[in-house]
Amino acid sequence: MPYRLKDRNRQVPSGLKFYIAETKFNPFPFSSFKTIVDAVIQHRRVNPFLTKKHNWSLDYDEVSREVDAYNAAICVAHGWMDYVVETGGAVLPKATARPQPSRSVRNAAGGGKLLLDWLGDEGKPVSAELAEQRAVTCTDCPQNGKGDWTALFTKPASELIRRQLSLKHDLTLATPWDDLLGVCMACSCPLKLKVWAPMDHIERRMPEDVKALLDKRCWVLSEATK
Repeated sequence: MPYRLKDRNRQVPSGLKFYIAETKFNPFPFSSFKTIVDAVIQHRRVNPFLTKKHNWSLDYDEVSREVDAYNAAICVAHGWMDYVVETGGAVLPKATARPQPSRSVRNAAGGGKLLLDWLGDEGKPVSAELAEQRAVTCTDCPQNGKGDWTALFTKPASELIRRQLSLKHDLTLATPWDDLLGVCMACSCPLKLKVWAPMDHIERRMPEDVKALLDKRCWVLSEATK
C-alpha cells in the first residue's frame, strides 16, 4: 500500500532526506520540506545533462511528490507509522503489447515488476544478516551479471530503480559485497536491491518460468522450500 507523509512541515526522526545517487546530492540535515524541494530543483537545473537524460522534473508540485514519497518510504521501512498515512493504490501505465517478446525482455519486465514496490506491501527490508547471506550466494553465482543494467529496462523502470537505489542509500541498506553485485541474468533484478526484499514478496512476483532459470544454488530456491 503506498504511503505519503502525514505532515510535510513535521520532521521525521532522522530528518527529511532526498538522495540523488548520480551526483551524491544530499540536502543539509534536518532541512525543511520546502527547502529540500527548492534545493532539488536548483540542483537539477545546474545539471542539465543529467536532468535531460533521466527526465527529471523541475516542476515544484511534481518534485514535492517525489520528496514526499521518498521520505514516506523511509518512515515505513523504519516502522515510523505515526508520520505517514495510506494513499490510494497507484495506477501503473499499461504496457504496449508486443508479439512474442524474447526471454530476456520478459525477464527484465519481471524484474521491473518485482521492484515496482521493492520491499513489498509493508515496505520493510529483511534483516541485515539475511541480506548479507544472500549477497554472499550471489557473488559466486554464474547468473550474477555485470555491465550496464539500465539497458535491460525501459526508461521509466530504469528511473524507478535509480530512485530505489537512492532510497537504499538513505536507509543505510548495504552489504560488504555490494560492489560485487550486478543484475541477475535469470530474473533481471538488480541484486543490490533484491537481497533486501522480503521472500513472500519475491515469490508472489516471480513467474514460474523465470524461477526455472535460477541457478540451483540460488537463495530464492532454498528460502522458498523452508
